[in-house]
Amino acid sequence: MKGQAFFPLLIVLLLVFSNRTLQGEAERSCSKSIPLEGCSKEECVLECVRVIGVSINGCCIDEHTCCCIE
Repeated sequence: MKGQAFFPLLIVLLLVFSNRTLQGEAERSCSKSIPLEGCSKEECVLECVRVIGVSINGCCIDEHTCCCIE
């Protein structure tokens, strides 16, 4: 019974840690990260233009964070 519970737990742990790794890579590539509730691609691009002052690529890291990428 212990062996059957180990495999699903291992899968869950791998998913959790891989998601954190991907999020960390996205944050490192940001020129500027901006808090933005309900982040969407369009809102993020507009917020990057407003904050940085130039047309720049923007993407959401998560629902609460906009990432401005040069």
